Amino acid sequence: MAYGQGNGSTGWMSRLAWTPGQFVAGGLWSNGGQARETSNFAVGGDVILTDAGNSTDPALSVFSHGRNLEGGSHSAWNARLDVVPDAQNQLSGGYTLGPRWADGQLRAALSLGPGLRFTNTSNANSVSIDVPAVNVAAEYELREWFVLRGSAVGGLVLDVTDISKFSDTRTFQSVAGGLLGVGFKHKDKAQFDMSVNPGWAVQGPAILSGVGSPMFATVSGRFAI
Repeated sequence: MAYGQGNGSTGWMSRLAWTPGQFVAGGLWSNGGQARETSNFAVGGDVILTDAGNSTDPALSVFSHGRNLEGGSHSAWNARLDVVPDAQNQLSGGYTLGPRWADGQLRAALSLGPGLRFTNTSNANSVSIDVPAVNVAAEYELREWFVLRGSAVGGLVLDVTDISKFSDTRTFQSVAGGLLGVGFKHKDKAQFDMSVNPGWAVQGPAILSGVGSPMFATVSGRFAI
């Protein structure tokens, strides 16, 4: 359940969620437009009550992110802190930047930057670093009302499961992924977007293979009433 208000540039939202054994209350505030040549900033968080684990204290999650879009370049950053009493504390964040191109019906962007995740538990301190992460995204406007989109990400990740035993617990691994999508719109009245994970066609859904895989498709829509 969520409720929010905004004026097209600045807005806020509060939310409540319940699942068996867990209750979440939180919200966010944001400032900035959604157009291709704007900057924005958002901050928010959640308080999580759960009957699982060794503590009855609530867990806390806070986050913030922002972006700056210019004619030929862009930059973006994000930061997040998750605190679960008697379990773990996790701090994560990242920063990316790169060029943008626009040529008629084609738009594209290249993003390059590091990411960091630090996890503290009663047993060990671990760290994961993207060194670096690279993302290429593009969209092509076939018609005024129909757009094709695609993105690909790749890079190297350094994982250290116990910082005190750095040389014994460090591993390097490569990561790769991507999405394909389409977008439809009717003037300023309605917009529909859908993205598909191509890896799903190789890995198969969990209901067939028994092995979890990223979500096959995501769908969103917006309508002016």
